[in-house]
This record gives sequence, structure tokens and C-alpha cells, in this order.
Amino acid sequence: MTTSTELPDRDNSWRSTEVSGIPGPDVAVVAVIGDVVGSRSHADRHALQVALREALTVASSSTEPMQPFQMTIGDEFQGVFQSIDDAIHATFLVQLQLVDTARVRFGIGVGTITVLTERGPFEQDGPAWWRARAAIEAVQEAEDSYGAPPRWATGIASDDQDVGPVQAYLQLRDHLMADVDAVDADILYGLLRGRTQADISRSLGLDKGAVSRRVSRHGLSALLWSLREFRS
Repeated sequence: MTTSTELPDRDNSWRSTEVSGIPGPDVAVVAVIGDVVGSRSHADRHALQVALREALTVASSSTEPMQPFQMTIGDEFQGVFQSIDDAIHATFLVQLQLVDTARVRFGIGVGTITVLTERGPFEQDGPAWWRARAAIEAVQEAEDSYGAPPRWATGIASDDQDVGPVQAYLQLRDHLMADVDAVDADILYGLLRGRTQADISRSLGLDKGAVSRRVSRHGLSALLWSLREFRS
């Protein structure tokens, strides 16, 4: 199965962004906070930050965010989206770009945002950010209580919408993504861009049957199908 999505090449370079038009404090939006897990102990911090910036560029340029992902403090980043669907797509793309490079946790918050100045997330406040922070902290607390990295990486919180089904989907998505390796990620990214399995197999130097087996046995088809359903 192939799901086609307009995506840039994976080698896009980082581009600076400005604050997009966030609606007034009476309109609900979707805020996303992301954080690289264990970044301080990464063997090559510079390479990690380059990879993270490229991943944020790909995700932002593929999802029409209200405020593109921006790195804030350390290896944390934030962005604002119009819908839960767009936020889910963006977090998936960041995960995909960073397979075998870094593990990322996310908090998604639904609510309003008050823009204090045009300095991006540094000068914003409101329930969307509070809930995104609570969601990412819930993921971290779950990790700490288990004593080992869990497969759950993305939390979502909202006081006004029932996001229980969305949270269930995210936990299943994260469970599948925990087993995705670099080859799987290349295959997934190619399929998202509308490439055929034959084309992907040639570019990766793999037998077509090997690509097909990965799609069916490694959960790639389920990841593609579920993402398509959320964005339909």
C-alpha cells in the first residue's frame, strides 16, 4: 500500500522562521512541545543538533503549521498547528527523520494561545502550552516509573475535547515506531513521498521482495494506513 504526501527531500537545510498568524485567544489551536531524550550524553552533540534542525524543517515544511517548529532551549522545540491531524503528522515526520539518531518525546496540547510579543514561543502563554507541557511531563513520568525507556513517546491533553482515542492511536503508533530501523525509515519516507516499492528498492540497493516484506512484517503498512486515515 502506498500513501502519497507532498514532502521535501530529506537533505533540506535548516531555514529560520518567524511567528505565523496565530488567531486570537478565543480560537483553539494545537501546540506541540518536543524534547530529545538523553541528548546530553549523545556521542556527537553537533551532529545531533544538525539532524534535529533538518528534521524540524522537513516536518514544518510538510504540514502548513501556524507556527513552524523552532528550537527553544537546549534540545527542546515547539510549534503550533491548526489541527490535531497536522500535529500528529508533524510529530511522526520528526520521529521518522531521527530514527537511529535520537529518541524524541512529544507533548500535544489543545487550547488557546495568547501572543505577548512576536518572539515566538518565548513570549506566548495560554492553555495550549500548559496542556502540551503537562502531556510531555506525563510521558516522562511514565518513563521514570518504568525504569526503562517505554515505547510511549507522545502525550496529548485537552480540557475541551475527548482525546482518549487519539492518545490510544499515538501509543500504538509509538509502539510500532520503536521497532523501525534506518532502512524502514527510508522505505516509509519514500512511500510517503509517493515513490513505488520498486523505485525504493533500486535506490536502497535492496531486492524488491525485501522491501515488500519490511512493509508487511515491520508494521510499515499499518503506520502508513493509520496516518492516511487521520489526515483524510
